[in-house]
Amino acid sequence: MIAAQPVRARVAARGDQTVEVGVDHGYRPQSIVAHAGVPLRLVFHRRDDDPCMDRIVFSSPHLDRRLARGTATTITLPAQPAGEIRFACGMGRYHGQIELRAEPRSSLDDVRAAAADALRRGWRLVRGPVPPTVEETAAEIVRARFARGEITEDEFQRARTCTHANHTGDNVMSHEIAPPRTERRAAEIAEKRSERRRTRSAAYRQEQRRNARIRTAAFAVIAVVVLGGGIWLAAGDLLGQRGSATTESASTVRMSMAGFEPGEIRVPAGQTVALELWTTDAAPHLMNGVHTMISDELGIYEELPAAGPTGESRRVVQIKTPSTPGTYDIYCDTCCGGKDSPTMHGKLIVEA
Repeated sequence: MIAAQPVRARVAARGDQTVEVGVDHGYRPQSIVAHAGVPLRLVFHRRDDDPCMDRIVFSSPHLDRRLARGTATTITLPAQPAGEIRFACGMGRYHGQIELRAEPRSSLDDVRAAAADALRRGWRLVRGPVPPTVEETAAEIVRARFARGEITEDEFQRARTCTHANHTGDNVMSHEIAPPRTERRAAEIAEKRSERRRTRSAAYRQEQRRNARIRTAAFAVIAVVVLGGGIWLAAGDLLGQRGSATTESASTVRMSMAGFEPGEIRVPAGQTVALELWTTDAAPHLMNGVHTMISDELGIYEELPAAGPTGESRRVVQIKTPSTPGTYDIYCDTCCGGKDSPTMHGKLIVEA
């Protein structure tokens, strides 16, 4: 399989650099090239619902961020020296890398990069005054890009056509860009569709009202069922009907892809204590479909099955604590990197 070509960060005229990254069962692009010593803006567009993509972790600096579903999340990395930055999802299944290169840059390089980006998008250059600090006109920038082999001959000819102007006084071609014709056409189509929606027949609107009434009735039925279930569960707790699922004296510990909660579990020394383990994680996110609580020092190994149809799983375990007070490491080895992941560790604090 041929590896995808790296994508270079887009440099704006104001000096910063940006990369748009699609998130859909992986990262696209997966390989990025950017300037060293310049802050880098990464705009992640998440399109999937895979829980593995909820978090993204960077190697330098050590960042751990959440990616919202169905929207764009911007993460700015500070200026760093030349080298490699690795990033991955929270469970370590999907990876990417950023190569920071120590390349000389100038304001003119930024303008040329912006012009090349405009050509790749099919945008046209528009007429306007050139700022006094710009050393070359748009036409000269296009010629320089073509001489270096950075744009094709067809792009060069199209650019020459749209950058042709009378270079008299200050009225020469500027580096401003206008939206392509396809975007204007898309806006016209959207307006026509909106007009058609406003003029639909009365029969269609009547059908929509009938469907709305059906949806309202269905929602009311669901609400009654959910409310009745909640009342039943609450009554079961008050009457002691769910005593088999929990222990009154047990300490509750949640196990999830974020580790243990609480992260510090305090227990008395030299006694047998009860811990109620529970989770809402589904089996596809766990190795062998279970969470584990392991302590190599104390010889503890307990398993908690993944959540079932009820949306959660609970289990009460008995642990014999050592007679010597101290802090002992516990970890889950079946989720999100296991023992090698810092987030999957907790502390069992034995107190006198």
